[in-house]
Amino acid sequence: MLVGLSGVLGGYDGTFDFPSGSEYPNINYRFMRLFNAAFGVAMVPLAFLTARELKMSLTGAAFAATMVMLDNAYVTICRYILLDSMLLASTLLVVFCLSKFRNTRHEAFSWNWFQWLTLTGVSIGVVSSVKWVGLFVTALVGLYTIEELWGLLGHSNMTIAGLNGTSLKDIPLEIAFGSRFTMKNNGYNGGLLHSHVQTYPEGSRQQQITCYHHNDTNNMWFFKRPTSNPLKKVINSEGVEEEEIQFIHTGDTVRLVHFNTRRNLHSHQIRAPVTYEHWEVSGYGEEEDGDENDEWIVEIVDEQSNNRMDGTLRALASSFVLRHKRLGCLLTAERTSLPSWGFNQIEVFCDRRAKTNRAYSIWNVEHHWNERLPPGKIEHYKSRFWSNFWHLNVAMMNANNNLIPDPDKNDRLASNPMQWPLLAVGLRMNGWNRNSLKIWLIGNPIVWWCSAASLVIYVLMFTYYSITRSRHFSKRAPVQPSPTRSQSRSAPTPQPTPSHTPSSKSSSWGVASFGTDASEEEWDHFKYVGKTMILGWFLHFIPFCIMGRVTYLHHYFPALYFVIMLFAYLVDHALTREQTEPNVRKSIQRNRLRIAFWTIAYAAVIGTFVWFWPASYGNSGPADEAMANRQWRSAWDIIDPHGSRSFM
Repeated sequence: MLVGLSGVLGGYDGTFDFPSGSEYPNINYRFMRLFNAAFGVAMVPLAFLTARELKMSLTGAAFAATMVMLDNAYVTICRYILLDSMLLASTLLVVFCLSKFRNTRHEAFSWNWFQWLTLTGVSIGVVSSVKWVGLFVTALVGLYTIEELWGLLGHSNMTIAGLNGTSLKDIPLEIAFGSRFTMKNNGYNGGLLHSHVQTYPEGSRQQQITCYHHNDTNNMWFFKRPTSNPLKKVINSEGVEEEEIQFIHTGDTVRLVHFNTRRNLHSHQIRAPVTYEHWEVSGYGEEEDGDENDEWIVEIVDEQSNNRMDGTLRALASSFVLRHKRLGCLLTAERTSLPSWGFNQIEVFCDRRAKTNRAYSIWNVEHHWNERLPPGKIEHYKSRFWSNFWHLNVAMMNANNNLIPDPDKNDRLASNPMQWPLLAVGLRMNGWNRNSLKIWLIGNPIVWWCSAASLVIYVLMFTYYSITRSRHFSKRAPVQPSPTRSQSRSAPTPQPTPSHTPSSKSSSWGVASFGTDASEEEWDHFKYVGKTMILGWFLHFIPFCIMGRVTYLHHYFPALYFVIMLFAYLVDHALTREQTEPNVRKSIQRNRLRIAFWTIAYAAVIGTFVWFWPASYGNSGPADEAMANRQWRSAWDIIDPHGSRSFM
């Protein structure tokens, strides 16, 4: 909807489908890109403000924001008309609101507490509405809430057609015999009824019938009367003889004739090629040349619009089954795919169970052409909101799960999740002709490698601190029993030794003394930052390692943010933690060394971003000339698209 809003504001009329590789027509795509880029811009202040809520210094917070701002991958992806910039900005918003809310935990039920609790909930709603990946950061907030509650409780027990600007509203509403149409299966991620000239290699050896998920003229069919009961001929107003217009109703017997091959949709008592327990569906005969096995009965089971259900078959709105007149089985397409001889398209069969409540046996007319009928009106296609909400979300889930790697193709754009943390791959965003503008999606190597290292560094620091804290507190003098009244009058109160005073400061770097002199609040905060950032990274990364769908580099971008923040926090923790230094000269030297470290860190991030600028903003010359010095890893395909692909 946000992308749609950018189109409306930019004057986009909805007619261009943005096919890959096509040139833009006369549309204001620059505004649409600026709209998306605005979400990328918002990431920078959100990162800075979140870092401040994590109690980083101004220098450390600015460093975190700089890493986000100057990551080449973020800069590139946020300039495209995609959902990624919106997903990233809303993910950062959730983390910021959660951090603000946590910092108000000591003023529970105050106005400030309620404000950030509400905004955290609103931000979760926003991120979950952009993409299903938003549920990962929602899970992060949920786990934080469970942990907090555990501690507080003391460990006790038809949518598109109804939109303005769409051409679907112009199709005729009611369907008549002689209409040309496409028909979509109602099962989630269902395809369009399809046929082609290829035949089954076994069984009837007749023409294949499948379901196909892309627009194609082989998806088109005609509704015809049975050959034994043709339509009557009438004379129109121009004196030309033509068939009378007769609308189709539930209970009518029809034939479905394939538009390109003129074969009839047919079924018989021959086993289906894959779903062997049901009957094969094939293309048979030639329009008027067929038999009784070409006949199907229309049975309308639901009306998905505000039209009254009067038995009339309507485009888009009517859900119906096609029952084979002689066999009684239902035309069905489930998720089973045909072998390579069927181009791996979805198998269509006649379901002998004949259950009319199964989504995979229910169909809708998606497109409808009939020059003799008037176009429909947009109010006829207004569908029910909650039905749309449910079906669209489940459809998105199934479509996402069906994005699986094709074993017959070498997809050079896809990548393995294990290649992401150490930036073993990039992604070409367009054609790679010698003189074309070439944009390469690659992260800032310094940002990515340091962020990945922060996972190991934090674990080592946490282990070291835990051991030193345990040893320190175990060496403290045991608590003495309270003195009697007589003892208290004469015995002086023992004073703690300086080495056991929690507030005393070591003269070493803050990281070395943190395990022994950090307060409980400091220690809890260190654990909170680590748990939140590592768990956030884990929730956004591991699911892609176990799911079967095809994966790309940009899927790592939300996870990357959490380790960027973790690395910035660890650097800030090491360099700016307060400590007492009695020696003035050493104090000055330490401050100079701290400034030098920050300068190197900033320079490394900025310099690497500038160095990879041509990859992010485009290079129009030959790749081997302009990018040769930027191929830091042999596995990168910035020059050679056929190079080896490695994990390391």
